[in-house]
Amino acid sequence: LAASEAGAGAGKDCDSDMSISSSGEEDPASLDSVSEELKDFVKLQGLRQRVMDSLLRSDSWSSYLCAGRLVHVIDGTTDWGWGIIVSVFKKVKHGGNGFVGGGDGISSSYIFDVIVPCRAAQGREGQGEGEGAIVLPLEKSIRNIAGMEHKPTPAIIPVSGACVAEISSLRVGLPRNLKGPDGQRKVQMTISSVVKKYGANNLPLLHPSRDMNLEDLDECWFEINSLKPKFSGSARDASRVGTAKGPLKKVGHWDCRGIQRAMEIEAKVAEIEAKIKDSQVTVFDREIKLRSEVLKELGHIDATSVLQLKGRAACEIDTADELMASELMLEGAFNTLDVHQVVAVASCLVPVENTQAVVDVQPALKEPLLALKAAAQRIGDVSKAKGLEIDVEEYVQSFKSTLMNVSYSWSRGSSFSEISAMTDLFEGSIIRAMRRLNELIMQLHAASVAIGDEKLAEKFQKAAQSIQRGIIFAASLYVES
Repeated sequence: LAASEAGAGAGKDCDSDMSISSSGEEDPASLDSVSEELKDFVKLQGLRQRVMDSLLRSDSWSSYLCAGRLVHVIDGTTDWGWGIIVSVFKKVKHGGNGFVGGGDGISSSYIFDVIVPCRAAQGREGQGEGEGAIVLPLEKSIRNIAGMEHKPTPAIIPVSGACVAEISSLRVGLPRNLKGPDGQRKVQMTISSVVKKYGANNLPLLHPSRDMNLEDLDECWFEINSLKPKFSGSARDASRVGTAKGPLKKVGHWDCRGIQRAMEIEAKVAEIEAKIKDSQVTVFDREIKLRSEVLKELGHIDATSVLQLKGRAACEIDTADELMASELMLEGAFNTLDVHQVVAVASCLVPVENTQAVVDVQPALKEPLLALKAAAQRIGDVSKAKGLEIDVEEYVQSFKSTLMNVSYSWSRGSSFSEISAMTDLFEGSIIRAMRRLNELIMQLHAASVAIGDEKLAEKFQKAAQSIQRGIIFAASLYVES
């Protein structure tokens, strides 16, 4: 049809409100500069396209989207108004030029020839206004108010199914000859009379479930009816969809699809973040309950979660495993040891680098090491029994005897060169570990004071003093011998 050719030329020859489809997919747009009104409108159009897609998937779509049916055409934020379907065909190839709009989904695969009242711009070079003229969307002021200087011009334009926003329950008869101006003018008069009778925003519509037997769209239809009143527009907003605040920003269909895609991604991210947050909170709550059960079993708190003596001691320790340290203290593991043995046992609580050397602890340290391993085994067994995910064997082996001989000999007065020969650890690693050991022993001293065990506190004090000497605790390596 000549009018279809006119519609195709609009994207080439004139910077108009008419948006010609393009091939390819839209890129997600940035939502930073998108107004809330435009977001709501994009959401509304997405819901409308969902209804359209559902209808086109049904076997009875041709009964509703047939010749004579009134449909509302909106391309992006460009409102072409109400028109009448002349014919419909399915695209062989996605994209291409010559029809209004585009999109993804099944609705973009169908093209509707729709006759709508338009306004003609200047004709092409060498052509008059009527012949091959470029058609533009009819301004709402012209569309709704009779007697204007520029009268509407009927035109048949190909429209993507993605741009069919609303389907009226009204259907009218069409003249036999729509190529001639008389037939098109009659259709235009019919459209004008229907819009005048009902109002552009109040034409009766086909209901998805009651009229078209489409399932699971009641909630979608409710959202459409909730959002639609926001975009009744004003009489001054030319050919663009508007709100009470004025016309929306001019964007094409593909821009709207990009915004919709960005909104979907944003919603999905928010949903995933909420799930992650809920999951983390759930795991954290479960972890708290299980650890509370472990603390009750080990005697750190009572049945009412009141802090006990062992728990008070554990609160003073933060440089090592506080459960292990308090278990050794309160179960009397340090009571029978001398100062140097205390230093050696405490060194097992200090994390050190992995070493390839097999440590054969001195005879005086074998029994204290077995007591330490037994205490670690008990804590591991209790934790696993209460439901904590723990490898008991790995937990027991985490308390290494790497520094036992080193710290024991240093406490007894050996030189730094002598203790360095006992291990394959670097000298700097030995110094760092011994300083951390001193910090741990001082915390054990504070814990003993907190629980009122003065004798044990004095022992820890002496243990700390026994290692605080030489190059390990020198303020600088550049000192006189």
